Amino acid sequence: MSKPIVRDYSSPWINAKNSMWESVIHLGKKQTYKKNATIIGNGMVIDHLYYLQSGKIRLSKILSDGTEKIVWYLEKNNLFGETPFWDRKPMEGIFVAMEESVVYSFSRNCIEQEILLRHPNLMLNMIEGLASKARFLSIQASDLMPLKKRLCKMLLYMVEREPDQASTGRVVCKSNLSQMELAGLLGVHRVTLNHAMAKLKQEGIIEDIVRGRIIIADFSRLLTSAFDWY
Repeated sequence: MSKPIVRDYSSPWINAKNSMWESVIHLGKKQTYKKNATIIGNGMVIDHLYYLQSGKIRLSKILSDGTEKIVWYLEKNNLFGETPFWDRKPMEGIFVAMEESVVYSFSRNCIEQEILLRHPNLMLNMIEGLASKARFLSIQASDLMPLKKRLCKMLLYMVEREPDQASTGRVVCKSNLSQMELAGLLGVHRVTLNHAMAKLKQEGIIEDIVRGRIIIADFSRLLTSAFDWY
């Protein structure tokens, strides 16, 4: 069955957008980061552009109340750190490896004297990727819907990432996200998230949450709760 199309929200999982940078990988400096290692952090002024060749990383920000807000997840073949590289201002977030990750860094001299001049197609690709991220942030900032709707939309995105799942009836979502991570994605405390999940369970939308699996009892009701127009 076809997957649902989640509108008016941008998925926090950013798939490969910069694979063509593999053609200049020899110009970068390779470094391997272990799980949970910080690649670039808050307050750092960076002078390199980064390319994730393998692994998975996340960008998050620490809010004023001390909670972590996860901005997005980057999967392999993505550039990152473009904004602080070009505006030369301190980082306002933290890139952390979620699993062992291989990263190539390109110096400013390499970007400006080699890639910009000899590989304009790569610069266009980088701009397209930046535009996609800017769109995501714009949608994320303007999505002021109640937590219940935002949670239901996030569950829909999690289902979309599952292979061979029907889009009707009972659905099992094998999430790799902890409740803390899911709360971070939604910008709420874990206790607040637990209350919202419990409410969905009471309403018969969620059947159970066990061992990293979210069992959705009624997919159609999940859609109805996420979107007014379903």
